Amino acid sequence: MLGGNTVKQRTFEINGNNFNDFAGFIVEFNRCFVCYVGGHWQGNFDAFNDYLSWTDERCTIRWKNSSKSSIDLGHESMATWLRKNLETCHPSNVRAGRERLENAMTGRGPTLFEWIIDIIRENGDNVDLLLD
Repeated sequence: MLGGNTVKQRTFEINGNNFNDFAGFIVEFNRCFVCYVGGHWQGNFDAFNDYLSWTDERCTIRWKNSSKSSIDLGHESMATWLRKNLETCHPSNVRAGRERLENAMTGRGPTLFEWIIDIIRENGDNVDLLLD
């Protein structure tokens, strides 16, 4: 008798060679993951978290060429995202947004890549992350 049952996890692959900015990451994430759970992610991080938590089975996200993505989604990408976000954020968030933008422009604070990784890891009950 074989010892224990093995549960096969579905694996989704993000390939950092398929994009070089956040808009490209959105397309890649929709291609590999969102199409499985249904919907169309448009870049909102609350929705990103929701999509990760909607899996009905434990899964793995394998991020190939993640070192390239860490550069592509670095502080410059964070600054670009923050500038765009400041145009539509609630007035009470403008001051904090400007501080985050200043940090990103000077290479401080979290990058977009780090935010994405943190959100995926926060969903550790549903999703495993492998960085290749």
